[in-house]
Amino acid sequence: REVMGKISHYNNLLLLAVALAVSLMLSLTSGVCADDLIGSQTFAPETIIISVEGGMGRFNDCLPGSGLQVWDLAARFSLLPFAPFELPAFAEALDGALEVGVEPIFERFSTQQQNFGGAGLALRYYLMHFRYGRFVPWMNVMAAPGGTDLRVAPPALEGPFMFVIHAGLGVSYFIKDRLAVYVGYQAQRVSNAGTYGADLGLDSYAGAVFGVTYFMPSAAANLW
Repeated sequence: REVMGKISHYNNLLLLAVALAVSLMLSLTSGVCADDLIGSQTFAPETIIISVEGGMGRFNDCLPGSGLQVWDLAARFSLLPFAPFELPAFAEALDGALEVGVEPIFERFSTQQQNFGGAGLALRYYLMHFRYGRFVPWMNVMAAPGGTDLRVAPPALEGPFMFVIHAGLGVSYFIKDRLAVYVGYQAQRVSNAGTYGADLGLDSYAGAVFGVTYFMPSAAANLW
């Protein structure tokens, strides 16, 4: 019971730290800045985006260990297929730009010494209504099928094929008009989708993600 109490305490501290960091940065984006410091062409349609990121998290008592239980490395190759959405006044809080991409990902379950590797579809939505100077908040979701040697207390979760799903929110800070760093909160689920025996899955609600993004110049930018 004492060990479980320490694990729960660590989990709560990690979640609180991430939530405070994201809340602090989002509080800076509570209004639209009159001067668009990141440039109107950054989110022009047909813009190609390249990102590299890392993440970490905990699955509580689903995996052994009282510290970091999973970390991941990923690259994302994306496109802004549309011009930023400008919605009617009643929905203007959802004004933004949609990023659609492919994301190869590697995950290491550090307490199990086991791995996952795959690639999937990633969606990120930049909340342009709440941008403030070089700060732009976003929401994201990613789903990737792949191969793994992860085994969790059979028959809880096993099989050579699994899905990893990420969802979160955060904020990007544009160092330059086309170069940004970002940090955010990340939740995830690991599941075999019922393809191999039982599927109780692994869920993490205490995670963080950080990365860097480059927005390549678009041929359509001059028309936008």
